[in-house]
Amino acid sequence: MIARARADFAIGRNDVMRSGHFSNAQSGMIAVLLASAGLCFWGRSAAAGVGVSAKAGTTGLGADLTVSVSSNFNLRAGYYLLSVKAEFEDESDDADRYDVALRLRSIPILLDWHPWKGDFRISAGAVFNGNKLVVSAEEGSIVGIGDGEYLIKSLEGRVTFRDFVPYAGMGYGNAADAQSRWHFAFDFGAIFQGEPDIELKAQAANPSVQNLLDSDVKKEEQDLEDDASVFRIYPVISFGVSFSF
Repeated sequence: MIARARADFAIGRNDVMRSGHFSNAQSGMIAVLLASAGLCFWGRSAAAGVGVSAKAGTTGLGADLTVSVSSNFNLRAGYYLLSVKAEFEDESDDADRYDVALRLRSIPILLDWHPWKGDFRISAGAVFNGNKLVVSAEEGSIVGIGDGEYLIKSLEGRVTFRDFVPYAGMGYGNAADAQSRWHFAFDFGAIFQGEPDIELKAQAANPSVQNLLDSDVKKEEQDLEDDASVFRIYPVISFGVSFSF
């Protein structure tokens, strides 16, 4: 199938609240953790370097808050997000359209180790992971599911991951180094988000084939989970600038 895509980038506070993968309880816990971390960071600011960073990369657009806890170690917390929507059309049949929505949401809480007290660092910690992918098809589309093809009334597939996952990586830049106001920031690492959870729901236009469609949906879910296992490790590459207070 030859497809063409039209991407529409949408980033905003309202979109975050509507589409984020975090539950209300998890969002509250995250807010408390970040508020507590912020109070601790700013409480130490008189005796330790504090810096903020703006970054862009494979986790989206976001910012970090970094505080120095010793000459070799910094604590860092951030928030990253990106929403991308695309519409795919089968060139052989313009009636078949697929809408894809990729939503990246992550909150890293990391410990940075600067072994030589310079810009190079090794990072490890945890990430609140709200990444998910949603695919849907319009009513009246003919789609291949499992071993058959069906005229569907509705179709939606979701790919989600564990909410709390580990991170490990390395990078360059020390946002908490007060010897210089501005710094270059670079990160290279991985989020170990585990096996994806795939949920596929489909309703046939003809109710008489719904049982057969349900059977093929289960087979398709298993096939997709096998294919999507490559996303167990999500690469992190980001660039940005930092300002030290």
